[in-house]
Amino acid sequence: KSKGAVAITADASGHTGEQHSRAADGNCAEPTSKTTESNQRSSHLPSAPTCRYTRHHSSLLEHHPSRGVESSRVMPPNTKDSDDDDVAGATATTATTCVPDGDTVIVRDHHGDGRSAYVRCDSSAPFEMPDGRNGSGSVTVRDSSSGSVLLKTRPQYNRRQSAEEVNQTLNLNLGLPLDPDSPSIRSIFRTLSNFFALFEHKLFALFGSLPLPLKQRLTKWGWMIYFPLHKLLLGRRTGIHPDASYEYHALSTVMHWGRLFPVTVERMRFSLSQLSVWHPPEAYPYCLRRYEREDDGGGDNGGSGGGRWRLRRRRVGHHREGAVVKKISYDMKDTCRIATGVHVTDKEQHEQQKGGVGGSTVVTGYYIQQNPSKPSDHVLFWLYGGAYLAGDSEGNLPIAEKFGQWCNDVDVFLPNYRLLPEYSFFDSLRDVVQSYEYLVSVRGVKPCNITCLGVSSGGGLVVRLFQTLAERRREMDIDDDSTHHHHDVVPKSTARVELERLLTNPAGGVLMSPFVDYTVESCTQPGSFTQYIKHDLIVNQSVIEEGLQYFDRLGDADVRRRESPVHRSLVGLPPLCLVVSEHEACFDQNKLLVDRARADGVRVTCGAWKYMCHVWPLLSMFIPEGRQACDFMVNWIKENCL
Repeated sequence: KSKGAVAITADASGHTGEQHSRAADGNCAEPTSKTTESNQRSSHLPSAPTCRYTRHHSSLLEHHPSRGVESSRVMPPNTKDSDDDDVAGATATTATTCVPDGDTVIVRDHHGDGRSAYVRCDSSAPFEMPDGRNGSGSVTVRDSSSGSVLLKTRPQYNRRQSAEEVNQTLNLNLGLPLDPDSPSIRSIFRTLSNFFALFEHKLFALFGSLPLPLKQRLTKWGWMIYFPLHKLLLGRRTGIHPDASYEYHALSTVMHWGRLFPVTVERMRFSLSQLSVWHPPEAYPYCLRRYEREDDGGGDNGGSGGGRWRLRRRRVGHHREGAVVKKISYDMKDTCRIATGVHVTDKEQHEQQKGGVGGSTVVTGYYIQQNPSKPSDHVLFWLYGGAYLAGDSEGNLPIAEKFGQWCNDVDVFLPNYRLLPEYSFFDSLRDVVQSYEYLVSVRGVKPCNITCLGVSSGGGLVVRLFQTLAERRREMDIDDDSTHHHHDVVPKSTARVELERLLTNPAGGVLMSPFVDYTVESCTQPGSFTQYIKHDLIVNQSVIEEGLQYFDRLGDADVRRRESPVHRSLVGLPPLCLVVSEHEACFDQNKLLVDRARADGVRVTCGAWKYMCHVWPLLSMFIPEGRQACDFMVNWIKENCL
């Protein structure tokens, strides 16, 4: 029995399209089409133009019509937990909107109040958020299980409002008569910040020394007490729009005050290092194993340093499988090929001359091996975010490990990359390219078995990694098809064949609110990046004030434009999946990335939510919209990369 909905799209011309998927055996052949299921489901398709379909596995939901979206219970797609009978018996209550012009599919999880709708766009046309309340053309919403029509409406693509106009329609500052830009308010919170700075290092050290399970339990218990009280007393009155979930309103009330305190690089780094606190095993996406630390030392592949964590599965009979998290430290001095073409700074040259650990040729990070007896064929290449100023692989371990479990138990590699202001953007890019090369050359993973996932600035680095591979192929006159099929008459040297294999595109890239535009115009002119910081819970005024000064070190206006992923050629990139919120700071540049990638022939699936903050999927422990976005990304990986 199908547990999901069928999302219907059509090309702008009305012609039938096909859903592509990678071969599961790891063969680097071109994507193959699947048409059998289309014939089986033809009875459910609308009578308007011939449509292409993509299968969208929606969440398993426990339906409580009288209680709204906050009561939804989401479980892994196509997963039945035999240890939890009440969840196993949950029913899917999702519906799909069919847009005949083929531009967009609106997928809505129905919880009685109709909230939590999001948009999935698989078209090759420029992306626009639809308004389904009026206009020309018909939109049909069908129940995913019965196929019955729930409602009919007419979509309209209105004139796109400016970010300033959008802000005028939102509930800013928790609905309070409070101006964060007021000099008196800023002065008060600056004084409080200076007082806190006297002992913040000791407080950070104390909190960091607490066991991770204890910090996770404290966070969970605090939320379990706070959220019902907020729902009872304040309801949906503090978020930017009533259509956001109760949970998001409650989270807005807590996180809003951070915009009033000055932000420093040290505070950003500590906050992101504690990201694992938000992702205990029982938080969504649920962990199918539990952590156990092993101090058995040793790096990987001859690397230095070590220690590892073991994650154990539930007991099955008398056997227990395990997974190991290994700390990586590997010198690529004699192996590096691609990264040698990346810009090298004077500081890097000095480090190379010293030859010490921490130089530009050392790959560090964590490798999660789901099966301790053998690595998986497929690997998820995870790049953390933090505006190039903060973030680390260790803080991303729990959620990255869970994503690997949900994506058919694939291994996950989380490399570190150097950060501003100690290093430059070019150092970050070089580290990422080098880490990818380590995965292919040293660990022997086929490029077509690698899926890259980037969070915020990590998403920008994923795009720049793909562009580096494409640019090197063009420099060497390597056709994109030749990286898959070697039919040349002239024999190639072993080194040439190996380099072509190294430059082969990965299976695809998943971009979570990617930060891809570093130009002066994007950071200063009116738009989402300058206006939506007034309500974005992550990228707020204080973060922008602290972070923008460091991007001046990237170079002048021409250099910043040249190094921005969205302003470079996107020809030859692998398929992309991008999730973004219409009301986050990076929306404009994400829309521009989708439009330019499609114009350059890249297949892009865009998932767009409303009223969410930057990288809201990382808040999946707290908000149902984050859980929806996690499902969206996991299912895209399953459909296109595995």
